[in-house]
Amino acid sequence: MTDLRPVLLLRAMLAALLILGARAGAALAHSFSIGILATGDGAEARLASAVRGFLIASAERDSHPDETSDGHIGGLDVHIVPLPGAAAAGIKGLMGTRPATLDFLLLLDGKASEPPRPGTLPGLTSDTIFLHPGELPETRQDPGRAESFAARFRAAYGIAPDQAAAEGYNAARRIDLAVRPLGTVGDDAALVRSLTETQGRIEW
Repeated sequence: MTDLRPVLLLRAMLAALLILGARAGAALAHSFSIGILATGDGAEARLASAVRGFLIASAERDSHPDETSDGHIGGLDVHIVPLPGAAAAGIKGLMGTRPATLDFLLLLDGKASEPPRPGTLPGLTSDTIFLHPGELPETRQDPGRAESFAARFRAAYGIAPDQAAAEGYNAARRIDLAVRPLGTVGDDAALVRSLTETQGRIEW
């Protein structure tokens, strides 16, 4: 009589792997990563400010207890990776997750600098979407609005937001506008189209 136990065991193992794969896929589909890159003079200070600004935006909506990410943007968990690592040593308030790949990369130095090539930064691939700082609204420093970005930044960090902080916040808001209608970061064409449309200016 043929012993079917090895066959049944193999089927059970395959079924378990399929379930684990589905769960992993679902987890990945509900999160994304962004690198924030600053180079040149004052890179450490600009990087820290941009991360702080991004964190203000990531705490505005969809937050919940027992966070395992750096907040939420577009209804998805977001993992923030300050770059380069040498400039990020003093940054506080991040989970410290290091995703295998970066979905977005915010270039604080703008279009004047040469975009980094895949493989030159941790997680940077040919699929990473580059994001340049957009034009900032004139009302960003409005002290008359209690719930303004400037007021919330000051309440969180005890100082007024600088240009880099506003750029980090603005980038997060633009990504939110791009991602939220899609519920995913899997549609590169739609994301790039939305980010291009908001490059000019969005109102906070």
